[in-house]
Amino acid sequence: MNEPINTIEMMLKSIESYGRVSIELFRLKVVSLAAEIISSLFAMLIIGIIVLLFLMMMNIGLAIWLGKITGSEFEGFFIVGSFYGVIASMIFLFRNKWIKSPVQQAFITTIKHRNT
Repeated sequence: MNEPINTIEMMLKSIESYGRVSIELFRLKVVSLAAEIISSLFAMLIIGIIVLLFLMMMNIGLAIWLGKITGSEFEGFFIVGSFYGVIASMIFLFRNKWIKSPVQQAFITTIKHRNT
């Protein structure tokens, strides 16, 4: 008569242990995924800063060069600024197609890739 009670107690302890291990595994997977995403974002941020500095220097040089060609330095900066105004307008118009959707897809792909 005492044996079924011991078996039930052992099963309950096993279920409790399984629950704790499952929660811990889930927590570790979440931490791992977060670490991967944050490290990727940090790497992209560093590369983005370097590219931004490069482009800034190139644009200043281009503006000065165009200013010498046109005979007025401010016109060179105006031409370069106008070019970036057009680019910014196009990015704003197509932001969902060019930025939002690809970023969402990359994020979803990263999560799916980690779960398989």
